[in-house]
Amino acid sequence: MVTPSEVLELASIMLAVKLILVHNHPSGNLTPSDADKDITEEMIQAARLLHKEVLDHIIISTDDFYSFAESGLFAELEKSERFVPPYLLKEKARKEGEKNKAINIAKNMLSGGMNIDNVIELTGLSKTEVKDLLKAIKSEVDKG
Repeated sequence: MVTPSEVLELASIMLAVKLILVHNHPSGNLTPSDADKDITEEMIQAARLLHKEVLDHIIISTDDFYSFAESGLFAELEKSERFVPPYLLKEKARKEGEKNKAINIAKNMLSGGMNIDNVIELTGLSKTEVKDLLKAIKSEVDKG
């Protein structure tokens, strides 16, 4: 088995910003093992900390290959937060909380008839986000 530090050390020396992981299964069985999935998931998160991106993990045999990206497994592993450092999870939760507060404030402002541009300026939400909120409010009023 390889460790993220070994792989990322080489990637850093080579000044790589994107990586494709590759290893072989001499047995010919291309099904990713739990260890293959774990190291891929861990590599994705470790690479992010160094501002690098893992694009795929490919398992090869003498006759064929298996791509985590093509199979959809890679996208699933990218979403995982199992190997995300706790301080980053805390920061993400804080930002999501701030975003939710801004959305609630914007809803109140829009419901009160405030101009979209003022709502954008005061909440920091994007024009698209504010317009979507306004549509949702109008839809609720139409239903009620």
